[in-house]
Amino acid sequence: MTSPTLQDRCSSRRQCALAAAVLAAVFSAGAAAQVHIAITFDGKGCPLPGVEEAVVDRGKKIYWQAYDTEGQPSRQEFRIYFDPLKGSTLKAPQGKVDHPVDSNAPTVEYKYTIVGDGCEDSPLDPRIRVNK
Repeated sequence: MTSPTLQDRCSSRRQCALAAAVLAAVFSAGAAAQVHIAITFDGKGCPLPGVEEAVVDRGKKIYWQAYDTEGQPSRQEFRIYFDPLKGSTLKAPQGKVDHPVDSNAPTVEYKYTIVGDGCEDSPLDPRIRVNK
């Protein structure tokens, strides 16, 4: 008996595309060196629930990428509000942004906020854990 493939385990095309993107980022990035976070946006520009909790080491980069509901990379503009990042608001004018976590950030779990441009009334508040 063979092991199920990623496609066998996916319940939708969108889920497979997002899983493949995350796996590619993990294998190309190295352990805890950088983190790729996929954000799915609806047709109105609102972030959808389902953003994975992430773990990243202090001083390492986090990469956020917008995706449409079909699992394709999107140019959806969004903003991120997240205290342990150097600076204040992160803007993603082309649907993606990266930024390092402050090397002095306390090693705890944080809530951050994703706001899609054109959808300010429906922010999303996922979590991220900062490690040593």
